Amino acid sequence: MVTGSFPLDGIGYHLYVAQGSESPLSELRAQILANLADVHSVVTAHEGASSSKQLWVSEYGFQASAVGPAGQAERMAAAFDAMAEAGTVAIALYFNLRDFPGSTWGIIDDTGATRPGVQQLASISAAHRPALGAQALAAFTAPLTAGELGTVTVTLENRGASTWTDEVRLAAAPGCPDARAANAIAWEPANGYANGITDARVFLAAPVPPGGSVTLEVPVRAPSEPGSYTFAARLVREGVSWFGATATANVVVTAKPGSGEDPAGSEQDPDSERSGCTAATGGGIPLALALLLRRRRHSCGMEAVQQRDSDRM
Repeated sequence: MVTGSFPLDGIGYHLYVAQGSESPLSELRAQILANLADVHSVVTAHEGASSSKQLWVSEYGFQASAVGPAGQAERMAAAFDAMAEAGTVAIALYFNLRDFPGSTWGIIDDTGATRPGVQQLASISAAHRPALGAQALAAFTAPLTAGELGTVTVTLENRGASTWTDEVRLAAAPGCPDARAANAIAWEPANGYANGITDARVFLAAPVPPGGSVTLEVPVRAPSEPGSYTFAARLVREGVSWFGATATANVVVTAKPGSGEDPAGSEQDPDSERSGCTAATGGGIPLALALLLRRRRHSCGMEAVQQRDSDRM
């Protein structure tokens, strides 16, 4: 495949170098810079030196049994600093949260005891928070009758370094590439606007500082047909970018009493849910650090894979 032949956002790369305690941190830095330069040179060879394509370090880590618990934390930070120095890495995923049989990759051992890497991960994350970041803590609603006006309650936490001002709104999610799901129920906000199912906004009543949270109530109109409909919303800074997790809720719509319709109704068109992305993309993200949770590895692939923002530690 020639780089740039398909709409790739980045190039994934597992980065494992200087795995033994005999390798000094200077060697770790040198190997990381050299490897990243080699991989990125493939990109620029096909797209030119001005290419904005970045690398996604989909795994990096160190075994505590090989470098010691303190050395594991030290190398976590040193490797991250080297990736930041390279200037070609969009995100780095640290492997792993917890030990699994036959390994000591975790920053938590198999008894549940934490290693120094837990605090190191939290420190790196706090120092490198993106300007805009959000976590959807909850999104829920009660069942609605066909045609009824109801409310979906959404709670969000500011995980970024900047205060959410009036330029930040909760938006009906349009699906890929801006959100992992597409909204499928009409909004009727009093404090905002609605031009369509996937073109609606709810405004913030007040600024939300870093670490703060806000609960928004989104008025929604149940469709006339009974069934199950996806509510999907994501924050957007107007004219800049979408950010944070996509908040979703399943809205169950029942038939009006005496209508003679099947109260259970039918499921919504599955394409409206599948139109979303597994992970929404955003523009211009800085190098960030996340944690890769993985229970075990085997020759056929990986099981129980999840990614979690490291600042949730």
